[in-house]
Amino acid sequence: MANKPLPGSVQPAPAGLSGFDINHVLTAEQALGFKNAGYAFCVRYLPWTAAADVIAYCQAWYIAVHSAGYVPGIYVGYDTGLTPDQLYNSISFQHYWQAYNGPQETTRGFQILQKTEKTLNGITFDPDITKLDNEGDSALWLAVN
Repeated sequence: MANKPLPGSVQPAPAGLSGFDINHVLTAEQALGFKNAGYAFCVRYLPWTAAADVIAYCQAWYIAVHSAGYVPGIYVGYDTGLTPDQLYNSISFQHYWQAYNGPQETTRGFQILQKTEKTLNGITFDPDITKLDNEGDSALWLAVN
């Protein structure tokens, strides 16, 4: 089956936007509640499962996503198994998202910062904020036209 292009266009995320991340499905009504509360974006993520070689796992995932025509980014959480130097020099990513309890990636920095957990209308989520990294780049995302 051929890949169907996603609707919209890839754009840099403006610095200073407030959003949130969550790892489960939201209804349209729940999403509207977040929008009405001032959140401009939502990030869905896939949790990492224990891989024997973290660098090899990250590189394989990067290559698969990049080969499919997408721009990969990496969520850097607590106890990733990678040092800040390895995050910058040993994997191919250019887009980093820092967990509230994640380590520093001291060279490039982060484009999305996660804050501590909150609850809105009975839904637990992690608030996020966009920013430019130390190289002046921002997260990329698909903006629906």
